[in-house]
Amino acid sequence: MAMRFSFFPRRAALPALLTLCLSLPCAISDALGAPQDASPAARSAQNSGKARKAAAQSGKNKGGKEKKKAADTPNASNAPTSVQEAPPQSEENAAPAPQEPPQANPRSALAQISPSQVRLGEPFTLTIEVTDRTGTVYELARDFSLGPDADILETGRPVDKEGADGFTTRTFTVKAALFKLGETSLPDIRLTAAGPDGNAVLKIDGPKLVGAGVLKEGEEAGLGDILPPVKVGIPSYLVLWILLGILAAAGLFFAGLRAWKRWKKRAPRPAPAAPPAPLDQRALSALHALRQEDLPSQGREREMFFRLSEIERGYMGERYGFNALDLTTEEFLAALTRMHTPGLDFRRLEDRFREGDFARFAKAHIPASDCKQAIEDAIVLVQGTTAAAELEAKNRAIQALPSVPAVPSGTENGSSSESGDTSGKGDKP
Repeated sequence: MAMRFSFFPRRAALPALLTLCLSLPCAISDALGAPQDASPAARSAQNSGKARKAAAQSGKNKGGKEKKKAADTPNASNAPTSVQEAPPQSEENAAPAPQEPPQANPRSALAQISPSQVRLGEPFTLTIEVTDRTGTVYELARDFSLGPDADILETGRPVDKEGADGFTTRTFTVKAALFKLGETSLPDIRLTAAGPDGNAVLKIDGPKLVGAGVLKEGEEAGLGDILPPVKVGIPSYLVLWILLGILAAAGLFFAGLRAWKRWKKRAPRPAPAAPPAPLDQRALSALHALRQEDLPSQGREREMFFRLSEIERGYMGERYGFNALDLTTEEFLAALTRMHTPGLDFRRLEDRFREGDFARFAKAHIPASDCKQAIEDAIVLVQGTTAAAELEAKNRAIQALPSVPAVPSGTENGSSSESGDTSGKGDKP
């Protein structure tokens, strides 16, 4: 059940609550004890808080329900105060004010701008020339600036030029860009000097500069129409790479060719091959070797006829100029009938090849005597065809010689008779 105090008026509730909240911190500080060396501002704040608290209590008394007397409220004027005033500082103890360095007095100082009129954002050059006695060094101040309307792009190194009269001219070059339209005065240029007389400061009046707009005279700014697409050239190095590849390939080719030629010169040349023996000698050597092996006595008649056929076919094909090794027996004999074969006994050759086919393909038994006779017949064939070919070659050579004119018979007899007569005459007494 909520309790309601009849002695607290409703109208005075809100101001009294606010006063109570404001005076609560002051009451806490009074309870803990205020420090004796409090400042006047803090003491006045405490006194004002106590006054507000007294006013709230007096408001309660006016409502007729006073519980405490106003005398219980402490007065701010009765509270003891102890404020210690700081002793005044003497003029001797006060810190001395910083003194400005003296003004430098050079022979000449000049600052000029080139060009004097620039477009917005375009760079211009500020040249500063100072001439003074040799030994006095001038530098741009650390806080050197051209103001908010210009930006410094580059500051060059100073250049000294000594004169014969004992004076030196130092030149500073500063590149900057202007970002203001119309005539603009740059701020004063401040330089520091260090010389035999000590440090000094030099101020040069800032030059004037005119900022021109981007538009030309009489041209008004406005929105233009949308421009058509512009072709943007993209560099292509394909042709260059192709040419480099061709040059590289050519270089490798010539380098390899040169190296091959050098190797070829250094490599030992093989000895020339001996000329092959004549055809008849090669064929006869193979037939003699086959006869010495005596294959029929070993029961190898079939192998003997294979080798004999290969020797005879090779000889005949090389002798008459056709591929006899790849032909069958019928094709081989038919080809020989269409050729000029001097010294060849065709009938005996045909009988020997027929007999060899029986031994090779039909595996017929051929007596040893017949096998040996077949080898002898092949030897006779080689010798006969070789002799006939040599004789025919000699006849062709004789026919190719130029003909000699024949001498008349009467002329020979007359000359002999004359000689006989002459000899007879000489024998006579």
